[in-house]
Amino acid sequence: MSGTGNWMPLAGGLILIAVLGYYGFQSADALGLAQRTGTAIVTGKEHAPPKKIYRTDYVAGRPRVIPQIAPEMYIMKLRMPEGETSAAVDRAVFDAANPGDQVAITYRQTRLTGKLQITSVRPGDR
Repeated sequence: MSGTGNWMPLAGGLILIAVLGYYGFQSADALGLAQRTGTAIVTGKEHAPPKKIYRTDYVAGRPRVIPQIAPEMYIMKLRMPEGETSAAVDRAVFDAANPGDQVAITYRQTRLTGKLQITSVRPGDR
């Protein structure tokens, strides 16, 4: 038996360990996080209009271009004591808040990486 093919099971095992490690880390970082509430300052706003984008799929060995519609997005940049982040919001919230305004938020913060995940934004008191 030749020694040239013996590395394939080792490479497969290493790839499997790497994939399991990645998903294990993601699970430990983000699963079961508690919802927190707080306030944030609006530092900016962006509007992304709807647009057509294209994706190429290979069907029966042939490329096929598939058009898709990317929806209209209202994005608010937020600063809070835990850091800065951005969140997609409803148009009513987007129109009601201006840069410098305070908004009420519900969020989660991941355990290991500290990433902020905004789950809702509501206009604050003026």
